[in-house]
Amino acid sequence: MQSNFDVSCKRAREAIRVPAIPIDAIRLGAQRARRPTLNRKRSILAGLVAGISIVAVAAATELLGARIAFDPHGAMRVYAIGGKMVPHPTRDDFQAAIDGVTFPVVLPVGLPSGTNATGLFRLAKSALVISYDLPGEWRRSNHVLQVAVADPRIVTTSGALPALHMPMSFETGGSGGALWHIGGEDVIVLNSTMTAAELAHFKNAMIAAAASHSGNAAAIAAVASAQAAHSPTGTRVSFERDGTLRLSSDTMMQNAPCGTTNAAMHECASQMDFPVVLPTGLPTGTTATNFGLHDRHVAVIFYALPGAWRKSDNLLKVMIVDPRVIVASDPTFDQAKFAGRFPGARNAIRWTIGHEQIIFLRSTLTPAELAGVKVAMTAAAASKH
Repeated sequence: MQSNFDVSCKRAREAIRVPAIPIDAIRLGAQRARRPTLNRKRSILAGLVAGISIVAVAAATELLGARIAFDPHGAMRVYAIGGKMVPHPTRDDFQAAIDGVTFPVVLPVGLPSGTNATGLFRLAKSALVISYDLPGEWRRSNHVLQVAVADPRIVTTSGALPALHMPMSFETGGSGGALWHIGGEDVIVLNSTMTAAELAHFKNAMIAAAASHSGNAAAIAAVASAQAAHSPTGTRVSFERDGTLRLSSDTMMQNAPCGTTNAAMHECASQMDFPVVLPTGLPTGTTATNFGLHDRHVAVIFYALPGAWRKSDNLLKVMIVDPRVIVASDPTFDQAKFAGRFPGARNAIRWTIGHEQIIFLRSTLTPAELAGVKVAMTAAAASKH
């Protein structure tokens, strides 16, 4: 009998429904399984790129010593490892500042005729911030202009910076400032009373100066010309009949802060336009708490005197004045752009020592202590000659 077993098995196999192999579903599943790994790799790569960017910013900051953030509203935030402020800078000060930075400086040119530089602040090795006194009676209540010229590598327009641990930081400008890239520098012009036409002339003059590489000579010459018109007769110190000492200036004087260490005070004193002998022979334990320069002709120093018997009256206020700016009376005081009153000067102690006049405005120094100071300062002045 012939067997049909093979045929029956074949028919049975054909009757079994076997679903098709889901190749597409398997491929999709495999891709999904790989995605977390890819995403992690991409996240790690993005983190590395961000980390490299932050390290690059930090490295640039370390190398150049400063960072500037210029936000979309026109304000400027500054971070720096340090800086040097020079009130009423001379042509030599500007030249020294140009020589001490890391980028090809084009100093501001094309400002309104009669504009006077009142301050020069060098931020580490990478930026200069210059303060100006704009001319024109109509600007009387707002005549200050500040311009920063900076190495483009330290300037960001994002308005934000990574966490920077730097000893100096400040914000200035409010809103309405402008940022120009001219030549090899970034120029930040903070909000001021300059008109649109004056700003346009200023920008075009800067572009021309950068192209010709001759603008700095003109800018430094303009500084010298403006200073010849303002100093030293632009600063006046007078003792009035009411016992008030008056300090005034035709320009907006700036109080340039100095350090209170012995070295820092001597460094600031060296910036003045006359030979300065700092107070010496003060009672043991006396500490300087503030030292400010008002242009190059007047310095004001505050000291804390030792001795429990002085109690709350331990303040010693000293002014060092260029004798050339002392006048008998100051009839233009009320019209001056800067005017300061120091009451109680009727009983002030005034000495002329060397090439300066030193004024003790207020103190509890005893006659014996004052005599010791005068002897010590007279000897110090004599040793300078």
